Amino acid sequence: MKAEAPPRLLLIGWDGADWRLLKPLMDKGLMPALSQLVAEGFSGKLASCEPMISPMLWTSIATGVRAYQHGIHGFIEARPEGDGVRPIRGSQRNVPAVWNILNAHQKHTHVVGWWPSYPAEQVQGVMVSNFYAMPEHQTQEGWPLMPEAAHPLDLQEILAQLQVHPTELTDQILRPFFPDAGILEPQDEVLQSVAKILAHTVSVHNAITYAMEERPWDFAAVYYNGFDHFLHLANRFHPPQLDAVSDTDFKKYHYIVTAACRFFDMMLERLLQLAGPETHVLLVSDHGFDTDQQRKPFLPLTPGAPALEHQPYGIVAGRGPNWQNLSQLHGASLLDVTPTILALFGLPIGTYMEGRVWEEIFKQTQPSQSIPTYKYVPAYAHPGAQPSQNDADALLHQLENLGYIEPIKNEGTAAMEAALRENQFYLAAAYLDGRKYPESIAVLREILQQAPLVPRYCFLMLHATLQAGDVEQFLTTLQRLEGTSLAEDPRMLYYKSLWHLNQRAFHQAFDGFAQLLSKHADRPVLLYQAGHALLEAGAPAEAKEYLEKAAALRPGHAPTWLDLGAVYLQNGQLEEALGAYFEAIEINFAWPQAHHKAAQILVMLEEFAAARTALEVARRFDPQNLEILLLLKSVYHQLQLSNEAQEVALRIENLQNPVVVVSGLPRSGTSMCMQMLVAGGLPVFSDAIRPQDAHNQFGYWEHEAVKRMHVDARFLEQARGKAVKIVAPLVEKIPSNHCYKVIYMQRPTAEVIVSQEKMRGLKPSAIATAFPFAMAMKLDAANQNALKALEKNPQVQVMQLQYHEVLESPEQAAKKIAAFLGASLNLEAMAAAVKKNSYRSRLTDPKN
Repeated sequence: MKAEAPPRLLLIGWDGADWRLLKPLMDKGLMPALSQLVAEGFSGKLASCEPMISPMLWTSIATGVRAYQHGIHGFIEARPEGDGVRPIRGSQRNVPAVWNILNAHQKHTHVVGWWPSYPAEQVQGVMVSNFYAMPEHQTQEGWPLMPEAAHPLDLQEILAQLQVHPTELTDQILRPFFPDAGILEPQDEVLQSVAKILAHTVSVHNAITYAMEERPWDFAAVYYNGFDHFLHLANRFHPPQLDAVSDTDFKKYHYIVTAACRFFDMMLERLLQLAGPETHVLLVSDHGFDTDQQRKPFLPLTPGAPALEHQPYGIVAGRGPNWQNLSQLHGASLLDVTPTILALFGLPIGTYMEGRVWEEIFKQTQPSQSIPTYKYVPAYAHPGAQPSQNDADALLHQLENLGYIEPIKNEGTAAMEAALRENQFYLAAAYLDGRKYPESIAVLREILQQAPLVPRYCFLMLHATLQAGDVEQFLTTLQRLEGTSLAEDPRMLYYKSLWHLNQRAFHQAFDGFAQLLSKHADRPVLLYQAGHALLEAGAPAEAKEYLEKAAALRPGHAPTWLDLGAVYLQNGQLEEALGAYFEAIEINFAWPQAHHKAAQILVMLEEFAAARTALEVARRFDPQNLEILLLLKSVYHQLQLSNEAQEVALRIENLQNPVVVVSGLPRSGTSMCMQMLVAGGLPVFSDAIRPQDAHNQFGYWEHEAVKRMHVDARFLEQARGKAVKIVAPLVEKIPSNHCYKVIYMQRPTAEVIVSQEKMRGLKPSAIATAFPFAMAMKLDAANQNALKALEKNPQVQVMQLQYHEVLESPEQAAKKIAAFLGASLNLEAMAAAVKKNSYRSRLTDPKN
């Protein structure tokens, strides 16, 4: 029997590619290679992350983690000398990329053009950095590579020859981009830009095809930023013609985007030929792009303005001998790319990675393997070289011309600090997208202290605090802005209206959105919010008009279709409601609410088999939802699937009686939380073996059985419907045969250590003299590992509770706990159980 050949993979990145642009061209037969790839394998939408900033996103694709883990936070970084900024380098990456992991397992890898990847890493294969063929000041003659732009060094000369300079592109080469333009002047700015983008794209393509042909490889990755650059340049000229585009410009430039797509398809055809049928091919984009009437003829003069044209769903398509021919891949995220690649090569997935393996594309079930960390793999294997100052300045100038950064003069610290604050802004947005609200708010607080009236910073703070339910910080920020130049900014009224919506003051919310619509009648987000407010206020007939207008202007907004489905359903229009829910699902497949709503209508129509499919998908994305499970059990009964119905019934019973776990580091406030629950009337699972003492005057509320949980967890059966304290190191061990609601206490690590050391008899002065920093690092790691384990456990719902927030506002904390548990608790007694004088763990405690 012939041994199965080890897998090989080609990963192709088209920055900014969007199916809404590509599919009409595919239907016309203009992209045969892409059509062939889709027909032979699978395709789908690829959900992006916020902020949609390319160096952050492509690093997430290559690592499986968000920006706050991988360390790439924008387009620039500070120079080591502290006298200015420079384009971001891949050496800022904190975690290994997929090619580093593959190298560590003896795989040969080629990586070309990845953003960011300078200086070129010393991989087992070929690395051509994103600084290849880029500096604008170079001429065609004598165009050497920048120092360390490529690895290995013996390729420097050949790669220099493979660079294509814009002046080498003849009229015959450029003519397909301007078929109806007549004779264009050489100084035409659009023509010059097309030449620059095309020359760089061809250079990158030359490098990857050379590496694939001449050097052995198991994994090859190539990133083309040209796709995104062509769209930023000419998307506004693409048909249909926008009102703001003149007939003259439309005639000259209307074919640029189509020509670019066709050119990329020809490059794809060559890559597929070189890869061969036995190689797996994966094509991805990091985000989508504005299409049709969403396109913007002009952009505001703010840093990162081109990102305003980005849309949250890119593309994914693939084929290969180990992958199925699948009509559609649903619920895919760019964070899934690295886990799926590792699974293809039979390597374990890092538990620190946020994405999932696309198990549905594999012909054979992949063994479930995981590894806590790939710390033994270098995050970035590079020699630490630096480009010349002229090269770095040229690259900065290119970013300025593209509109990604403001013009920067490296003459003083003020300009440098302002530029680097943008990185912090992007980091705050990444935290917000990852639902790490306290971290996002903390970063925003810091940058607002330095730049208190930058509108983007202020309004992101309002958005973050609203999402976090941080009432006090939201109102404080709003009140502060009322007395500034931003008081008349329309976004102030927008966030006030969102606040009213959050507080269920629906008519006040609608009045605010309506006032904004009087001046901005064609804004889909305002139309949606106005319709949503009316629907929540119980006025579906009035809501319908706003929501249908919003859907017409922005058909790719899933929440609009979800609300329209509710409107049609209330009007008894079942078919229209079902169609609206299917539209929402088409846009965002990983949205359980849309599947659930569609299933409800299918049950009304007695389409039980279809309802079963919808509910099983909904359950996959929201396994803790009782309403979904109750309806699914009913559908199973209708279909006479008794075994499936019995399994769901058991799941429902577990969900209705979850184990309430109070967790966190020792001395983080877990006992205080248990005392609140006891006072509120929730039964607890504890014994009296550990009595109260001077360090915890109101009791520990522990149970000895918890200490043996890693070998015997049968006690959890007795803890169903009760609260049990399980500290962070043990909470990772909870078995999956129960449902859990976990209240996780967070407290500053320094205070946790002080409290622990005081229990050992040390005084704060002694602790401050020899602070145990190694212990602090271990506790931080234990904290993060526990939270990651909980987040990945499908049986667990987690609510994080800040120790100081409980002390400062016990009433609000009691409300949060009761809402999370869905229990009727004595809120006053819970708040009274919090003893503020118990906070003594300060290094500067005056009593010590």
